Amino acid sequence: MTQNVAESPSPLKRRQVGSRSLHEKLDTTTPGGMFVFHVFAALAEFIRTIIVANTNEGLAAGRARGQQLGRPPAMTPEKVAYALQLLAGT
Repeated sequence: MTQNVAESPSPLKRRQVGSRSLHEKLDTTTPGGMFVFHVFAALAEFIRTIIVANTNEGLAAGRARGQQLGRPPAMTPEKVAYALQLLAGT
């Protein structure tokens, strides 16, 4: 997503359209505003990369400990058997 946000000003810039954030005082119609915008996009991408790496590392550690990862099953085997009986019509 960060990549799309960082690339979005280019087509708009060709049509002489800029964006202005009133809250952060960020104006992409100025060179300084574009620089800050790209710095924010790069930081966001860096943070996302770190989060993905940490998540994968945590999952690998859990698997190494033999933990069952993911959401627990919603139905017990007895409930599954009962549902199959109902579907079969017996």
